[in-house]
Amino acid sequence: MADIPSYCNSFATASSHHENDTGEALESTEEVLYADNMIKIPVETPTATLRYALAPDEAGRREILRWLLFDNHKLTSYTATYRYLRVLAKNPDPAVMAEFRRRAESAWNILGAHLDGRRFVVGDEITIADISLCGYLFFDDEIGVDWDGYPSIRDWLARIRSEPGWKHPYELMPGHPLPASA
Repeated sequence: MADIPSYCNSFATASSHHENDTGEALESTEEVLYADNMIKIPVETPTATLRYALAPDEAGRREILRWLLFDNHKLTSYTATYRYLRVLAKNPDPAVMAEFRRRAESAWNILGAHLDGRRFVVGDEITIADISLCGYLFFDDEIGVDWDGYPSIRDWLARIRSEPGWKHPYELMPGHPLPASA
């Protein structure tokens, strides 16, 4: 399985363990950092170098894991595919696009309802769950969404943008803007 470039987790042991799934990589990094009793760590992400909080207990860690899995299986999977179809695919099937849009909107509704009345996904500080969930949502123009229709997501993204070190994903990627299609 290779959802992402292989991630080498060599924090805990002398022998490295390679992980090829974003959820596995994020969760195991959290696990190792908890073992070291670290409170906040810097993390390089597609969006920035941010500091994030670790959950204070097992229930918080399980909640973070729950949102990492939701992101991997619902939010990013549908949002990223829909963005690809809108921006990069040549002549995408309108029915397929409509289905991915519907599924992305469903995930946005779930996330939005959860964020209602919360500062971040798990607790009052940014966690790895927030970092995982937010990535593709900063491409609102490319996914064709107005976050004003999802005010709790809009406000949450604004809080993430206000974190020290945050940068838009395209500021960290070469080759943007995308060349106009011929």
